[in-house]
Amino acid sequence: MEVETFGKTVLAAGWTEILDQMQVSLSATLATATKREQKLKKEASAKGKKSAFLKHGQDCRNRFDEHLARIHACLQQADQKAQEVELFLDSGLDGISQWQAKAESLRQRLANWEAQFIK
Repeated sequence: MEVETFGKTVLAAGWTEILDQMQVSLSATLATATKREQKLKKEASAKGKKSAFLKHGQDCRNRFDEHLARIHACLQQADQKAQEVELFLDSGLDGISQWQAKAESLRQRLANWEAQFIK
């Protein structure tokens, strides 16, 4: 190998070949990096779409949770109204039972009263 001088630096013969190999290596690395960048952009785009889909899904879930909370509140109101109606019906049943007891007592009194005339 011949030695070339460049100023005070001594370069090995064929140093341009080394630079050419470095150029090829750098070009290959640049091509690989470009492909990787494109792949990452596609993945980011896909993730963006996925992210938008997930956001839409989360929005749907939030609306569902709101509807579920309203349904739960309605069920609690219905349960409270049912308890009020149950109390009202129980008081009505108590009134009917008292009326039936009085009617039975009156029937018995009438039967006793009538019995004294039938003999």
